[in-house]
Amino acid sequence: MPKVDVTVEPVSVEIEVPDECTVGQWKRMLGDGWLGDKILYSNRLQCYLVDRGGALGDEEHIPTLPKRIFMKGPNSVLKMLELALNKQSGRRSSKPIPKVPPDRGYMPKAAPPPAAPSVRPAPADPVPPVAKAPVVASSPSPLWPKDQNSRLSVYSAGYQGMRPYMEDRACGLLAIPGYPMASVFGVFDGHGGYQVAQMAAERLPRVLVEKLKAGAEPGEAMKDAFCSFDDDLRQNSSTSFQKMGSTAIMTLLLEAAGGYHLYCANCGDSRAVLCRNDAAVALSQDQKPNNPEERQRIEAAGGKVGLYGPCYRIDSGLNLSRALGDFLYKANRELPAEQQKVICLPEIREVQINSEDQFFVMASDGVFEVFSSDQLIEELLKERRRLKTWPMAVDSILKRAWSSGDNVSICLVEFLQPDVVA
Repeated sequence: MPKVDVTVEPVSVEIEVPDECTVGQWKRMLGDGWLGDKILYSNRLQCYLVDRGGALGDEEHIPTLPKRIFMKGPNSVLKMLELALNKQSGRRSSKPIPKVPPDRGYMPKAAPPPAAPSVRPAPADPVPPVAKAPVVASSPSPLWPKDQNSRLSVYSAGYQGMRPYMEDRACGLLAIPGYPMASVFGVFDGHGGYQVAQMAAERLPRVLVEKLKAGAEPGEAMKDAFCSFDDDLRQNSSTSFQKMGSTAIMTLLLEAAGGYHLYCANCGDSRAVLCRNDAAVALSQDQKPNNPEERQRIEAAGGKVGLYGPCYRIDSGLNLSRALGDFLYKANRELPAEQQKVICLPEIREVQINSEDQFFVMASDGVFEVFSSDQLIEELLKERRRLKTWPMAVDSILKRAWSSGDNVSICLVEFLQPDVVA
């Protein structure tokens, strides 16, 4: 067999490949265990010639010696490939994979945002054209005009990263009929396809409004809305969504006794953070299979939690413990919905807004693979002072977060006037 020199910084190893092997075939072989260990999500890797700028297409043949190739992709996938290559060469795992800045000419161009999509069930095609991803933008811009709500200003945008398609979505209602001093925002990070995230962005705010109008308390209304949406998704959709789902991070700003209260509902590992007096205040906690309470529920439902590469996963698959959709993990008919391996019930946090609160931000997990919550708030403030506008500051952060390889999206909500706070 011919040999190829593969580099995943800082490891470089010569390995054999079949004759006339294409890049696409080789990535599938990596996923099937060609190097001994299965490389999860190997299809997200990109292959480059050392002396050529653009990525090799999946239909091109793997260049063999004396040519050299190097790999790029999500850090978690690169780490698994690095470990497998180290085993081939008899070396131990080396230092962590360095972040690759997006200004080296390899960043896919994001499509401009189209007109807001109509509210209708998403099509069954799991791979949409990039141009139809409503949260994608070449640079962030306000989704909603400031004059619609003088209390708040909202900026939301995202980049596709190294993924073959965009699965993140965002939503917002600056004013709710019957609740003129209430607003709803959300970020949804889809997996296995974009449809669940799309439908959540379109439908979940309306379901929440219905629950509020029915008289439910805000926190309970958010829980009921998530569960109602998930049940409707299972019962009334033409697609089964067995291995397709989405995270959901949703915030409700509501005038209540004593001033404004911010409620945050979290289902998955997207995250919300409040900036209070230039410091980060957590509004959510990532829900992962290795969290003790989550693991206890998963194992009681018959699931197994194991470490695969850098991630803990349920039954070697999903690396989340709560999500919308993903009905393969909610299939035990002897258990209620809240006791399944994966549940849709969100965790709720409530904070009262005061004069020290400047903004809050919601983001998909790709952002937090690069920044901690504290770092994200610190860097947003720095970029806002340097670049003078929030759209430019958010764009700068997204470009830096691009090195995670994942879809990256941010929704930032700024408090504009003192009368928004108590």
